[in-house]
Amino acid sequence: MTFFLIPVITEVFPISLHSNFHLEPVLKNASATFLENHQIVHQQITQLNTSQSLLSINIILIFMYIIGFCIFLKKHIKNLLQLRQLEKNSFCQHKINNIHILFSSTTDIPFCWSLIKKHFIVIPGGFTF
Repeated sequence: MTFFLIPVITEVFPISLHSNFHLEPVLKNASATFLENHQIVHQQITQLNTSQSLLSINIILIFMYIIGFCIFLKKHIKNLLQLRQLEKNSFCQHKINNIHILFSSTTDIPFCWSLIKKHFIVIPGGFTF
């Protein structure tokens, strides 16, 4: 997740505000000799610089990130609500501190999950100790 945030963070908060090194003059100087020999590339670059686009790539990426985060959040909340419902419908046989051992007739596989201060172990109803 932080991989997708790095471009946004570097765009909003430049890393070197007080640096003496500026990349733009170096790039212009390095590309000048290339553009002298390739006039077609030079014309295409100048056309791209003068064209106005409605949406920049940064806005599109941020929009896609927000949509993906909303889809993830919706699925996560749905899973938490399903686990809460399973907790309510199960029988709590043992409770050791903040660990709850639940017996459920709706599951076929034993599994566990944790919340902030509670831990749950679900055992199918057919299992006995």
